[in-house]
Amino acid sequence: MIVDCHTHLWAPEHLGPPFVDEVRGRGGSRPDLTSDPEAHRAGTATADRVCVFAFWAPRIGVRVPNDYVAEYVRSDPQRLIGYASLDPTDGGALAELDRAAQELGLRGLKLVPTYQGYHPLDERALPVYRRAEELAVPVTFHFGTTPHPLAELEYARPIHVDELARSFPGLRIVIAHVAHPWEAEALVVCRKHAHVYADVSALVYRPFQLYHTLRLASEYGVDGKLLLGSDFPWLTTADEIAGLRRLCSPDTGVGPPLPEALVEGIVNRETLTLLGLD
Repeated sequence: MIVDCHTHLWAPEHLGPPFVDEVRGRGGSRPDLTSDPEAHRAGTATADRVCVFAFWAPRIGVRVPNDYVAEYVRSDPQRLIGYASLDPTDGGALAELDRAAQELGLRGLKLVPTYQGYHPLDERALPVYRRAEELAVPVTFHFGTTPHPLAELEYARPIHVDELARSFPGLRIVIAHVAHPWEAEALVVCRKHAHVYADVSALVYRPFQLYHTLRLASEYGVDGKLLLGSDFPWLTTADEIAGLRRLCSPDTGVGPPLPEALVEGIVNRETLTLLGLD
């Protein structure tokens, strides 16, 4: 089964400055950010199941409500899995998490510390992590670099997950983007903790970095903890898979071909079982 575990949904009115002024695509280009329901269905058509993120970061001009994602998920609940988003340092975060999980039917949580402006280990966020663990809600953290001038790169380091996983051993955590350029840091955290994973989204258009990451994951013996993600609308699911499979071809452009089993393991991973979403 192909599971795309990292996609975004939004309407134009959910995005504003400074986000739309600073976001960049491949080579610094301005990407097409269209990701309304019609575009999302088309862009993720290759996947059998799709995780769909809300995104709540008013600090950078992104306000994608949980209700918007929940309404879309209800249009195809056999295929779509909704993820809530909230600011865990907000006083109403716990109530919103309960509402999202118990009333809206959202089954995961997307957090973006570097854009929301909080340290991942902020004491105000710990009750949210604890509640997510109790509810068996997996949490995807946006980690890794960003060109956004308001983002604190210190908050984007995956090493913080080590303490989180020790404090909340039952919480399933996904490190988005393998936290590039701190891939090695992300992989050793995945190796250490049973319920910590990483998705490979946003690396296909950096083929050398992706190639190096997959080789390193294999050497550490954690390639089984790498999950498929497209980061739609930046890439479609089909484009993501094609980019991964290109690294198995005779002419990778970056090194000897990767074993097909390594790449196909990511493409066909039992992600929903690993994250408790099956």
